[in-house]
Amino acid sequence: MTDSPVFRHDERRAAQDVVNHLIDLGHRHIAMIAGPDGHIAASARCDGFRDAMNSAGLGNEPLSIELGDYTMRSGLEAAQRLFSQSEKPTAIFAANDDMAVGALTAAP
Repeated sequence: MTDSPVFRHDERRAAQDVVNHLIDLGHRHIAMIAGPDGHIAASARCDGFRDAMNSAGLGNEPLSIELGDYTMRSGLEAAQRLFSQSEKPTAIFAANDDMAVGALTAAP
Protein backbone atom coordinates (compact mmCIF):
# COMPACT_ATOMS: atom_id res chain seq x y z
CA MET A 1 0.00 0.00 0.00
CA THR A 2 1.31 3.42 -0.94
CA ASP A 3 0.90 6.36 1.37
CA SER A 4 -1.18 9.03 -0.27
CA PRO A 5 -1.39 12.60 0.91
CA VAL A 6 -4.76 13.54 2.31
CA PHE A 7 -6.10 17.05 2.50
CA ARG A 8 -8.85 17.67 4.98
CA HIS A 9 -10.68 20.96 5.19
CA ASP A 10 -12.50 22.14 8.28
CA GLU A 11 -15.89 22.70 6.63
CA ARG A 12 -17.55 23.86 9.83
CA ARG A 13 -14.90 26.48 10.57
CA ALA A 14 -14.87 27.71 6.98
CA ALA A 15 -18.64 28.25 7.10
CA GLN A 16 -18.31 30.09 10.41
CA ASP A 17 -15.67 32.37 8.91
CA VAL A 18 -17.83 33.24 5.90
CA VAL A 19 -20.93 33.94 7.99
CA ASN A 20 -18.90 35.95 10.50
CA HIS A 21 -17.65 38.08 7.61
CA LEU A 22 -21.25 38.73 6.52
CA ILE A 23 -22.13 39.67 10.10
CA ASP A 24 -19.10 41.98 10.26
CA LEU A 25 -20.44 43.69 7.12
CA GLY A 26 -23.65 44.47 9.04
CA HIS A 27 -25.96 41.70 7.84
CA ARG A 28 -28.40 40.40 10.42
CA HIS A 29 -30.94 38.43 8.36
CA ILE A 30 -28.67 35.88 6.71
CA ALA A 31 -30.16 32.89 4.94
CA MET A 32 -28.41 29.70 3.88
CA ILE A 33 -28.70 27.46 0.88
CA ALA A 34 -27.44 24.18 2.31
CA GLY A 35 -26.30 21.04 0.56
CA PRO A 36 -28.26 17.81 0.56
CA ASP A 37 -29.23 16.04 3.78
CA GLY A 38 -26.87 13.25 4.68
CA HIS A 39 -23.84 14.78 2.96
CA ILE A 40 -21.02 15.08 5.51
CA ALA A 41 -19.64 18.42 4.24
CA ALA A 42 -23.16 19.84 3.91
CA SER A 43 -23.90 19.00 7.54
CA ALA A 44 -20.65 20.57 8.74
CA ARG A 45 -21.27 23.76 6.73
CA CYS A 46 -24.79 24.02 8.13
CA ASP A 47 -23.44 23.54 11.67
CA GLY A 48 -20.89 26.32 11.04
CA PHE A 49 -23.66 28.61 9.81
CA ARG A 50 -25.68 27.95 12.97
CA ASP A 51 -22.60 28.38 15.18
CA ALA A 52 -21.84 31.82 13.72
CA MET A 53 -25.45 32.97 13.93
CA ASN A 54 -25.76 31.78 17.55
CA SER A 55 -22.44 33.38 18.55
CA ALA A 56 -23.65 36.70 17.15
CA GLY A 57 -26.96 36.42 19.01
CA LEU A 58 -28.85 35.95 15.74
CA GLY A 59 -29.85 32.33 16.20
CA ASN A 60 -32.92 32.91 18.38
CA GLU A 61 -35.21 33.63 15.45
CA PRO A 62 -36.08 30.87 13.00
CA LEU A 63 -33.16 30.57 10.60
CA SER A 64 -33.92 30.62 6.89
CA ILE A 65 -32.28 27.49 5.51
CA GLU A 66 -33.23 26.08 2.13
CA LEU A 67 -31.85 22.81 0.80
CA GLY A 68 -30.10 22.47 -2.52
CA ASP A 69 -28.24 19.67 -4.26
CA TYR A 70 -25.04 21.52 -5.17
CA THR A 71 -26.35 22.49 -8.63
CA MET A 72 -26.92 25.96 -10.04
CA ARG A 73 -30.60 25.19 -10.62
CA SER A 74 -31.11 24.17 -6.99
CA GLY A 75 -29.43 27.40 -5.84
CA LEU A 76 -31.67 29.43 -8.15
CA GLU A 77 -34.83 27.71 -6.91
CA ALA A 78 -33.80 27.97 -3.24
CA ALA A 79 -33.00 31.69 -3.62
CA GLN A 80 -36.35 32.29 -5.32
CA ARG A 81 -38.06 30.72 -2.30
CA LEU A 82 -35.97 32.89 0.06
CA PHE A 83 -36.70 36.08 -1.90
CA SER A 84 -40.44 35.31 -1.90
CA GLN A 85 -40.58 35.44 1.92
CA SER A 86 -42.03 38.52 3.55
CA GLU A 87 -38.73 39.16 5.37
CA LYS A 88 -36.15 38.86 2.65
CA PRO A 89 -32.56 38.00 3.56
CA THR A 90 -29.94 40.73 3.30
CA ALA A 91 -27.31 38.07 2.53
CA ILE A 92 -27.29 34.43 1.47
CA PHE A 93 -24.58 31.94 2.37
CA ALA A 94 -24.58 29.21 -0.28
CA ALA A 95 -22.82 25.96 0.54
CA ASN A 96 -21.02 25.79 -2.82
CA ASP A 97 -20.15 27.91 -5.85
CA ASP A 98 -22.76 26.46 -8.21
CA MET A 99 -25.60 27.23 -5.80
CA ALA A 100 -24.12 30.71 -5.20
CA VAL A 101 -24.29 31.42 -8.94
CA GLY A 102 -27.90 30.29 -8.93
CA ALA A 103 -28.65 32.58 -5.99
CA LEU A 104 -27.00 35.52 -7.75
CA THR A 105 -29.12 34.83 -10.82
CA ALA A 106 -32.29 34.98 -8.68
CA ALA A 107 -31.29 38.16 -6.83
CA PRO A 108 -33.72 41.04 -7.38
